[in-house]
Amino acid sequence: MLYHGIRFTAVIFCILSIAKACQQPCLFVSNTTNILSVRADLTSSTPVLHNLNRAVAVDVHVTRRLVFWSDVTDKRIKRASVDGSDVKIIVNYFIGVCDGLAVEWTTDLIYWSDTTLNNIEVARIDGTNRRTLISDNLDEPRGVAVDPLSRLIFWTDWGKEPKIERAYLNGENRRTIVSSSLGWPNDITLDHRYYKIYWVDALNDKIESSDYSGNHRTTLFHNPVVHPFGVDLLSTSLFWTDWNTVRGVHKLDVSTGAVQSNIILSGTTMGIAVFDSSRQPSSIHSCQQNNGGCSHLCLLTPIGYDCACPTGYGLGSDGRTCNTCK
Repeated sequence: MLYHGIRFTAVIFCILSIAKACQQPCLFVSNTTNILSVRADLTSSTPVLHNLNRAVAVDVHVTRRLVFWSDVTDKRIKRASVDGSDVKIIVNYFIGVCDGLAVEWTTDLIYWSDTTLNNIEVARIDGTNRRTLISDNLDEPRGVAVDPLSRLIFWTDWGKEPKIERAYLNGENRRTIVSSSLGWPNDITLDHRYYKIYWVDALNDKIESSDYSGNHRTTLFHNPVVHPFGVDLLSTSLFWTDWNTVRGVHKLDVSTGAVQSNIILSGTTMGIAVFDSSRQPSSIHSCQQNNGGCSHLCLLTPIGYDCACPTGYGLGSDGRTCNTCK
């Protein structure tokens, strides 16, 4: 079937089977009330987590076999094993609407955006050592992506002056890299191999790309009937969720811009994360040895790392130990 230029070859799959851990490569997709494991060829889906209130952002830790998500009704960030077991609340206070989160897999950290508090935060993947990383000049921060190999964090802001920004993983050296011809840049993902960013824009009905500096900007896909929300990458394929035409997931060839396949899912599809070791390559750095000597947070930078403290604590004179009084 062809609908407004998008060919639909998927079948509506009943989600009645018992939850199973996904086999690499696969996708984790939130549809607000469930988190689904979806085959990368988009031929089937399986519910992994059920009866959620309003799950939005999703990411994974491949080595530790964990899936993370935000619930914007509960105002919490949670995690579970990829088979749906061992559900834990990791952030449950002083948090508003979290529409974007990203796992930094080499140091076991999680970064997230908060569009209520207008900030970007970081914590350990168990929710401890929480720190506000960026809080100035944010309007509606949403999508978040990290590259620990380049030691950078990227995020979108769909406020009055839409933009895409980046900074070091410690929050320093912040810069705007895309600020023109943006509408609602909902989500962002990275190609660590070629230093490229991809984002979806729901107001302009586009999927675009650029390099890490915002140069060589390219429109990969444009269709006036789509409403893309989440996006992630696997090799040369972009997977993105759509609120309008499919209410599911599309697979896009980044070299041609052609929609290769799709799957229709129940509910409103939101966040999406690829579960595959190629998306989280290993890296050796000082933070992996005794946490870099830091008492709390070890945050990577392109020239090394910085020790950092949870919000409300201050770094001592040794530059490594956090004191209880800021």
